[in-house]
Amino acid sequence: GRSAPLKVRLVEVDMCGTRTLSKTSFAHATNLRTEWAHMLDTETTVQTAKYASMLARELERIRLECDGERPWWAECTAVVVPGCPAGLAGELLEATRAAAASVGLVHVVATLPISPSVLCCDRLYFGAVENMAGLERPFVLVTAMQHPSYLIFRQSNEGWADVRNRVDPRAYLGVTRCTIGLTMAEVECATFATHYGISAVVGRASGGVAALIGPTKDSGEAQRVFVEAVGGAAAAGGHSTGSNNLRLGVTVDLVSPPPAEELATAVSLMFDCVSDALWNAGTFRWVQCAHGVHELQMSNAFGIERQDGDVLTQIGLWGLRQHLEVLWLAGNGFTSLPAELGQL
Repeated sequence: GRSAPLKVRLVEVDMCGTRTLSKTSFAHATNLRTEWAHMLDTETTVQTAKYASMLARELERIRLECDGERPWWAECTAVVVPGCPAGLAGELLEATRAAAASVGLVHVVATLPISPSVLCCDRLYFGAVENMAGLERPFVLVTAMQHPSYLIFRQSNEGWADVRNRVDPRAYLGVTRCTIGLTMAEVECATFATHYGISAVVGRASGGVAALIGPTKDSGEAQRVFVEAVGGAAAAGGHSTGSNNLRLGVTVDLVSPPPAEELATAVSLMFDCVSDALWNAGTFRWVQCAHGVHELQMSNAFGIERQDGDVLTQIGLWGLRQHLEVLWLAGNGFTSLPAELGQL
């Protein structure tokens, strides 16, 4: 099951030094595995401390909001972090305990569990998000999904091989465990609003399309995702959340189009090169996208040479008007555009 919180709070966590030099979390993990490997221990320690400092303050805020003299606030609160790699949850717990003690947050210290990932009736839950599957808390704090140790674990052990994959099943699980107040305390925290947008669609009998909430770095990143109905078969290239499959943006090469099963759940398409000749010679057609095309990335796809926009009519763009929400055409040398394009 899933829950919908009444309010969502985004809290930015300071970055460790090397993270500020990496364009994305994917690049950061790659760098720490290769050219910056000698800095890994220092950077993970620093980032753990930054998370801990923010967690201590946020837990005190939740306590005060709940009339904190009453002990029940802890039983209503969960701090969920990645369960992998082994030891990360414990390191974050001990660092948070030390951070809270250093600034005199005695109530927070008293309600932190002795060990991570253990459910206790008189203490808050602090541990692996995987242990919260099927459970809920009124107040949930999702964090450490950008911790260097976890990012490296995803690359090394879970096949995270595509920088465009911005959806993390553990982060998604975390944001669906909350009934009242959800807090995302994270490096680049707006990215994780993505998962809250997806969670709003989960549970529909027929699945649906979710907008990825939060800023994107450039127009090349997909902003729409298809969420399969519960029990739907996991299509190739999708990302399993346990009960739902998420289809992110699909790049279409007109010379060698993606497989039919991949296109069937694609709602966000990206094209690198489009022309009359390629379109007419290829086998790709819009109708293969069974749930409609909601986002179309065609920036620079037609080239910078001056040309009129009739090619957009010839490839049937007007036929996408029922579903199309996002259209990128920057970087092309169009001297005019079809009049009907303004009605999309």
